[in-house]
Amino acid sequence: SSCLFTTNNWITNYTMTRFNDTYFNYTNPSMNDSNYLAKFWCNDTLGNINSTAQVNFTVDTLYPLIDYGVRTAQNGANLSQNWTFVNVSVTEANFRNITFNLYNDSGLVNSTTYYSQRFYINFTGLPDGNYTYNVTVTDVASRKNSTSTYYITLDTASPNGTLISPSNNIYTNNSLQNMTVNVSDNLGLRNITLNVINSSNAVINQTTQTVSGTEAVV
Repeated sequence: SSCLFTTNNWITNYTMTRFNDTYFNYTNPSMNDSNYLAKFWCNDTLGNINSTAQVNFTVDTLYPLIDYGVRTAQNGANLSQNWTFVNVSVTEANFRNITFNLYNDSGLVNSTTYYSQRFYINFTGLPDGNYTYNVTVTDVASRKNSTSTYYITLDTASPNGTLISPSNNIYTNNSLQNMTVNVSDNLGLRNITLNVINSSNAVINQTTQTVSGTEAVV
């Protein structure tokens, strides 16, 4: 008995190695990436023939390509909004699924997987805080590739500032004045700017100082 098979509709035939009456094998270590339809032909010692068996399979040795696309916030962005839009570009002929993951400082916030070629998501209704996200695409051969992880801050609350000294409407004969302010922010301070304005509504002094943390007295 013997068995043959073809992957191009019998233009080229491959003879399979016989191990016993029911087990035949053929190994090709260098098939090109493509979709194949293998058809088989076998006969036995009595001349009986069967050529009905066929198998469809795909060879895919390439990893998918993925990168962030337009309208995705820049890494490290500080945004005054309660949502973030993530868009990616994908190059993959044999797509299986894509997963968008969003995390905050406590852990996973949302993980959404699409089995259609939808390459964007809008995470909405997010409270103020620090977030990271990444996207992973998987092909039918279970090969995966992921974007880098982006970090953003969502901050819709304005910082607070209270002038401690000098007191409001004070009269003084001292031309040297110490301006002290108490400032705070729910996520963190970056800098504070003090404007000194005279009675003509002109800015006579403007001083900016870097601050950090959620509270400071300057």
